[in-house]
Amino acid sequence: VRADGTARTLASIPAKGTLPRLLDRIERDARGNLLVHDAFDNGVLRFDPAGKMSDCGQFEGYPELALDRTGGLLGVTREKQSGSRIVTVMRMDLQSRAATPVTRLELPGSPTVANLIGQDDSGRSYVEVAFGANENPTEREVWVVGSDGAVVARLPVPAQPWEFSMNRARALI
Repeated sequence: VRADGTARTLASIPAKGTLPRLLDRIERDARGNLLVHDAFDNGVLRFDPAGKMSDCGQFEGYPELALDRTGGLLGVTREKQSGSRIVTVMRMDLQSRAATPVTRLELPGSPTVANLIGQDDSGRSYVEVAFGANENPTEREVWVVGSDGAVVARLPVPAQPWEFSMNRARALI
């Protein structure tokens, strides 16, 4: 949508056979490519400035992905052993598929929820954590992690079932 309110199509996204697409996150990288996350199959589509689409593939093992502004993906992993308190924010390169840890968070207990909300323009990552029953987690917080990997803040969240999303440089809670 342009500033004057008119719309322009940048790219057409074809159907993926009989599978639906659930396009939930869009970001533009430094080269002007448009990155689009397909939450249905955890895949990423890249559109160059001319509108040509390339499929970057699927990224298994990361239930929540966020696109960063350098042309990569961010995801959260949890240690496999039961009762683990460790959550790691990972960055995946779209070209090489190499995964690099951004930060390792040691939580006060074993989380029920550990979701990556997104990353802001300063490179801070926002991770939602909660403890308790899956159906009604308690002790919800958003952990803000600086670009250097240090925890900048722990923001308490009301017990209501709020949904989180990123809007450019701000976290909306």
